[in-house]
Amino acid sequence: MVGETRNARVTGTVSPRRARTARGLVTSPNSSRGGPGILGFAAKHARVIAATEPAPRIGILIGMLRPIPPAAVFFDMDGLLIDSEPTWFQAEKDMLAAYGFTLGPEHYPHVLGKPIEVSTAYLLELTGHPVSAEQFADGIELAMVERLRDGVPMMPGAKDLLVELEAAGLPLALVSASSRRIVDACLPLIGPDHFRVTVSGDDVERSKPNPDPYLLAARKLGVDPAQCVVLEDSPTGTAAGHAAGCRVIAVPHAAEVPARERVTIVDSLRRVNLAFLRGLFDERR
Repeated sequence: MVGETRNARVTGTVSPRRARTARGLVTSPNSSRGGPGILGFAAKHARVIAATEPAPRIGILIGMLRPIPPAAVFFDMDGLLIDSEPTWFQAEKDMLAAYGFTLGPEHYPHVLGKPIEVSTAYLLELTGHPVSAEQFADGIELAMVERLRDGVPMMPGAKDLLVELEAAGLPLALVSASSRRIVDACLPLIGPDHFRVTVSGDDVERSKPNPDPYLLAARKLGVDPAQCVVLEDSPTGTAAGHAAGCRVIAVPHAAEVPARERVTIVDSLRRVNLAFLRGLFDERR
């Protein structure tokens, strides 16, 4: 009888009250009764449970212990969170006008979402290189910082999404191709406290469309890029997030973003919430 009683304890044949307590210990790691060692307890006794419980119950237990993706969410800045792309384009138009060149809307897709060195090279090619690339880029950025002092509007749905995800405890990162000077000028307009990490174009050797900015954000947060979501508005940024192995939500507004695997296209951030992000990882999709 003593042996049978001991075995009964090992196999989990306990009273309903104890069963409820055991379940509570596993699912409430922060409770005062469970203490900080509950997840370790579950792992330690996993073999015993596996040997005595039906497979579906083990799957449920493992699922309860496994974090629900996304592990983090990465936001582009210009054109995705704030409506700054028209301001950028106006600064570039004014700069080129000073050299006698009119920058028309047909040039917009060639500078949209591009790192400053890429858009500068394109614009200097149009004007015949009246100044050095460094002078040109610095002039545009100074003009942009001046315009940002007057403020730029948030994109529809952006603030609500940031607040919802932050309240849910998800790590958020701001990942921009813009320089650190521009990122720091924009952060007060967005709300710097939303983000645990910010990455600028100055922080990587290869900016978007290369994956480096998003890979750096993932390393800083200690998360697997494959378990993260990137939100972008441009083909350049979408390519960067996709190359990093993330799931990407694209909200195009000035240049078309082609559909592909792991890229979901929506017409507004108002379409996006936490449930939508989690649905991207649903294997039944």
